[in-house]
Amino acid sequence: MIPASTIPPDQAWFWTPGWQAKEREVEEDLAHGERGLVFGDGEAFLRFLADDAGLDFPPLPRP
Repeated sequence: MIPASTIPPDQAWFWTPGWQAKEREVEEDLAHGERGLVFGDGEAFLRFLADDAGLDFPPLPRP
């Protein structure tokens, strides 16, 4: 007999020990009032990611 899993296969990553450790870390940070970075708009967010990766981020075209 094969036991049935109650966790859908496409969501199994969430229940891995490594991911659960990250979830606990986030919960602890939130409990201490830490919320992370907040960006004013999408371009500021993308610029932050590019800077963090050492990439050039050209200005986005405006409609």
